[in-house]
Amino acid sequence: MPDDRLIYGCPIDDYEIQIFNPQGRLERKIYRAFDPQAILAQEKQAILNLRKKLPESQRQIDFPKQHAPYLSVNNDDAGHTIVQVFSEYLEDPSRTSESVFDIFDKEGRYLAQIRHPFKGLFEKPIIWKKGKMFTVEQDEEGYPYIVRYVVEGLAQLAIRH
Repeated sequence: MPDDRLIYGCPIDDYEIQIFNPQGRLERKIYRAFDPQAILAQEKQAILNLRKKLPESQRQIDFPKQHAPYLSVNNDDAGHTIVQVFSEYLEDPSRTSESVFDIFDKEGRYLAQIRHPFKGLFEKPIIWKKGKMFTVEQDEEGYPYIVRYVVEGLAQLAIRH
């Protein structure tokens, strides 16, 4: 984090995020209730189809019964903790999906949830800085490009290009 604190999460069963001070001591925990989402058969098949390109020894996968409580944890330069929670998995990058983010303040208090439609790239880099979100998307021909979105005030938490 910008102030040398460490943010850590291991989203296996619980929506819990730990924040450690610069000396490595646990400073706070962020908890949030979540509604477990089952992994659907078509999601499993889409993932297995992607893995067909891998060597035989790497194709096997043991699927959990449900999606993890969140996908990633990030922070911005203002000290907000930004958690990307489960949203629909899409194999087809031409379709639009919705990414969902929970926003917490410096003290770990929940502020709001923002939603934004994205096209493509199942796993993509997301950087939050100076009230903006930077990520990678794909055009109609599949070429990646960098996009900058502006988060307009934490009161509204609307995202725009």
